[in-house]
Amino acid sequence: MNLNKNIKRVLREESSGMEKFKNKVQKYLGKNGLRETKKILGLSTAEITKLLDLYIDLNLANDILLESIQNGKLPTKYKEYTIFGSAMEGIVYWATITKTGRFPDNLTERIDFVATPFWDGHDFTPIELDYYTLVGEDGRSVFDTHSEGSMFYRTLEGQSEFDNVDELFAWYHEFYLPEVYSMIVDTILPRVYQYADWELSNKR
Repeated sequence: MNLNKNIKRVLREESSGMEKFKNKVQKYLGKNGLRETKKILGLSTAEITKLLDLYIDLNLANDILLESIQNGKLPTKYKEYTIFGSAMEGIVYWATITKTGRFPDNLTERIDFVATPFWDGHDFTPIELDYYTLVGEDGRSVFDTHSEGSMFYRTLEGQSEFDNVDELFAWYHEFYLPEVYSMIVDTILPRVYQYADWELSNKR
């Protein structure tokens, strides 16, 4: 009987302590904003969002994903691509150095895409070629290109409302990673290859 009372007392104290902490974070947030609150308390955007059960609008979703990619809370590798975020630019990049077999063995492909989830608060993910180059064994580029208006640009649409951080992270794993990869490999790169073939044939 005494054990049950002690357990209930501890749970009440823990609950009370958590509520005090939540109130403290809420106070800091209202007074200083999200960026300063994170610095003061040493919490991430995802942690604050979870703690206060904040509404996740598209700008907040973008912030959480970008920060979680940067701090390694989300995967930064998908198949042959490395994924990294730039906080200063607010952009997520996909990059690889590879040989796809599309060109002779003495040529290496260096590929960079921009694929920022909910960039600038949009309800889609823009996917755009940032830079593509074919490099020979001597390190010299034999062909290179970058975004050409809409030619190497597509948008990825899907879920754009999230009840919590866990749902947002599930979206990243189950939708964003495979769908961005498919858009790059199956839709945009074939156009790049067509353009490369045309440019290289004109150089002969």
